[in-house]
Amino acid sequence: MHEALRALLLADAGVSALVGTRVTWGARPQGSALPAVVLHLISDVPGYTLAGDNGHRDSRVQADCIGEGRYEAVLGVAQAVQAALSGYSGTVAGTIFQGIFIDQARDLSEPAVESERRLFHLSTDFLIHHLEE
Repeated sequence: MHEALRALLLADAGVSALVGTRVTWGARPQGSALPAVVLHLISDVPGYTLAGDNGHRDSRVQADCIGEGRYEAVLGVAQAVQAALSGYSGTVAGTIFQGIFIDQARDLSEPAVESERRLFHLSTDFLIHHLEE
């Protein structure tokens, strides 16, 4: 699911126009260009039947859109990520996305400290129902 979700975002013209290939899992490389999208797996729950694991998974992924300069620019990245993922279903890189849905969005931006640049941080949680082919 990790590779497939990143590939889905990179294939979206709106997202790639704003962040290029700067979509990573876990952390943004120190000193890398902005804006960027950082993905975090918050939870990953397997599906079960009486016979055991059925291969279906329900995951929660947090997409952090980070940028500097203007709030509106980072808001544009967050909106592009939401548009690319919200309601999506299909197969990408061996992962069958049965449905991706926005669960919540929040603004985690902090005021700039003197001598520091102002970073804006908008975060969206997605519920992802998926299985591997």
